[in-house]
Amino acid sequence: MTRSNLPKCPISTGDKDAENKAKDNEERVAKLNVQNNEVFSFKKHSMDYFTVDGIILRTGYKDKVYWYILILKELLDNAIDFLWKNYQGSDKEFVYVDIVKDDTTLNIKVRNSNSKGLAVFENLNLIFDFDMRYGSKQNVYVVSRGMLGDALKQILALGYVLIHSHDDGTAFTDAQWTKPLVIRSNGLEHQLTVEVSKANQTHRPIITTIDSESKTKDTEIELTLPIAEEFVGSDDGGGLVARIKEFCQTYALFTTDISFKFRIVDNSKDKPEGYNKIATDTTSSNDISQDLFHTIVNRPTARKAAVNIEYLASDVISNWDNITSAHFYKAEEYMTCITNVHNKSISLYDLLFKHKFREVSNLPKDKNNQKSIQELLELQSLSSAVEQSYNQLRSLLPPPKELSLPYADNKQRKGALASRVCNLYPEIDVDRAFYKVFRGYYGHTDLIKAFDHDGKLYTHHKGNGITQFPFAIEVLAVPYKTSAVYDYNTDTPINRSSKFIGAVNYAVSPRGISFDGDYSYWDKRLKYKASADSMKSILKNCQFTFHDYSDSKIKIPSIILVNLISPRIDYHGHDKSSIDTQPFAKTIIEAAIKISEKSRTFRAAGIQFIKERKFYAPPKKQKKMTAKALFNKFLGRIKTGGSLSVPESI
Repeated sequence: MTRSNLPKCPISTGDKDAENKAKDNEERVAKLNVQNNEVFSFKKHSMDYFTVDGIILRTGYKDKVYWYILILKELLDNAIDFLWKNYQGSDKEFVYVDIVKDDTTLNIKVRNSNSKGLAVFENLNLIFDFDMRYGSKQNVYVVSRGMLGDALKQILALGYVLIHSHDDGTAFTDAQWTKPLVIRSNGLEHQLTVEVSKANQTHRPIITTIDSESKTKDTEIELTLPIAEEFVGSDDGGGLVARIKEFCQTYALFTTDISFKFRIVDNSKDKPEGYNKIATDTTSSNDISQDLFHTIVNRPTARKAAVNIEYLASDVISNWDNITSAHFYKAEEYMTCITNVHNKSISLYDLLFKHKFREVSNLPKDKNNQKSIQELLELQSLSSAVEQSYNQLRSLLPPPKELSLPYADNKQRKGALASRVCNLYPEIDVDRAFYKVFRGYYGHTDLIKAFDHDGKLYTHHKGNGITQFPFAIEVLAVPYKTSAVYDYNTDTPINRSSKFIGAVNYAVSPRGISFDGDYSYWDKRLKYKASADSMKSILKNCQFTFHDYSDSKIKIPSIILVNLISPRIDYHGHDKSSIDTQPFAKTIIEAAIKISEKSRTFRAAGIQFIKERKFYAPPKKQKKMTAKALFNKFLGRIKTGGSLSVPESI
C-alpha cells in the first residue's frame, strides 16, 4: 500500500468517539508503516555546526584557510561594531590582535578597548545555544558589519570540526577538542568548551567562569584551533600565515577612526622533504603521516621574526546618525523584527526606540504601542496590530533620501585612507589620488530581472516600491608613481598590476569582494553597449589590468578601494562576500567609469614605449597589374601632373 492509500485520520471535534477513532487510525497507520519496512532517520540542523559539509554549506568556503580567516573577521567585526556603537567621538579606541602558529595549533587573541567597562557577553547560555540565533544585530537594518548572531557558536564548534576534517572512517570513537574558547570581560574570565556526540546528535556547551587576572577593562577573546594537516609546517610564502597576514593588512584600511595592531608569529618548523607528497597521497597509511608529523614536531625550531602591522587612528567619528526606518523593511521583515525579540516584556514603543527607528521621534505614545510584545502575541488580531504599526510609522515620515555617513569630512577622509594605503603600498602617488563619494537611492521601482527556476531565461518586471533606502559608494584610486612603473634609465616598463580592494560597510571579506552582478552600460570610448559580471570587470573594460602588464594604452596601475555603505545589504551566504548588487548597479557603474576618467594611461602620463606590444601582421601582397592597367594609370598620372613608380610585380 502506498502512502497516498493510507487511511486518513479524522479531525478531532471534541467528541470522544471521534477521538477514539482517530487514535485507532493512528495505530493502523503505524502498523502499516512497519509492514512496509519503512525506516525513517533524522538529523538535527544544529549538527551542521559540527561537520565539514555543514561549514561549507553555511559559509560557502571549501578551502580551510578561509575558515581560520573567517573566524578572525567575525571577531574583528564584533569588536568594531561595539566601539562604533558605544565610543563615537573618541580617538583612543583600539583593537589589538595577536596570532601565533606552531606545528599543532593556531592561537588567536583579539582585544578591544572598553574604558567605560560596559557590560558585554551577557547571557552566554543563549549566545551559545546551537538551536537558535541570538544577537543584537538580527532583523535590524542599520550600517553594520554583522547580522547573523551565530558567529561565536561556529567559532566554538570549529576546533571539533578541524580535528575530524581528515577522518578516514576507521574510528568509532568521537574525539573532542578540549582547548577552551576564553572570553575575558568585566573582571571575569569565561572558559567555554563543547561536548559533542554524533551518535546521539547532541552538543552541550560547558561554561566555567572565574575571576579574571586581567587588570584592564578591555574585552579579550582567545581561542586555540588545531592546525589542519595541509597547513602543518612553516609557510612557503603562500600558506596559512601568509594569507592571514594579507587579510590583516587590508582589513583595517577602511576603519580609520580606530587604532589597530596586529602581531603574527610563525613558530612552526620546516617540513621534511617529501612531506607534502606523502601527506596528500590518498594511498598512504595514516601511520606514515603521523610519523612525519612527529618528525616535524621534534625538529629544532628556526627563529622567525614576528610580523607587526600597525595603523593609528586619524579620523574621529562624530555626529553620525546611524538609524533605521520602517521604509527599509518589507512587511514580513517588520513582523519578524517585532515578534522575534527575546525579551517579550518590552513595549512596542521601547523596542522601536532601542532599534533606532527614525519615525519614533514623531510617534505619539498610545495604548497600542504601549503594549508589551507578549501582549501583542496573545492578540487574535496580531497581524492587524503589527500591520497598523507598520503603516503608521511609514506615514509619519517619508524615506530618508540621503545616508548619514560616519566619516563626514571628505577631505579628511581622503587623507586618512590614502595614508593607510600608502603604508601598505609605499610607491603610490598620493598627490594624484582620486576620492569621491557617490550617493544613491533605491526605490525598488526600477525594472528587475526575474530569472526562471533554472536561472537561464528571465523577464523584466517593475519593483513594488515597498523597500526604499539611501546608500553610498566611496572610492579611492591611487596610481603608482611613474618611476615605479617605468625605468627611465633603460627605457623599459616595470610590469605591475592594479589592485582592487572591495568592502561592504567598511569590512572586507576573506576571499575578496568584487561586487559580482549583472551590469549593462554604454561604453563611450568604444561606442557600443558593454556588459560585465562585476565592478572589477567594468574596470577591466575601462583599460585597467589586474595582472602584471604594461602598455601605453592601458591605465597606470593603481590601488583601487571601493566601499559600499548601506543600511540594507542582502547577503548571499554567511561569509558576506557575495551580495545582491541589483539595487546598487547604476551607482557602481557610475563610480567605475568615473575612476577610469580620472586615471591616466601611460601615454597620457608622457610615457612612450619604444616597442609597442602589438600582434604581428604580415604585409599585404600587391596585386599584379596588367600592361593595359599600367598604361591607363600612366595616362592618368600625366593628366594630373603626377609621377609614376612602376611596381616590381608587373
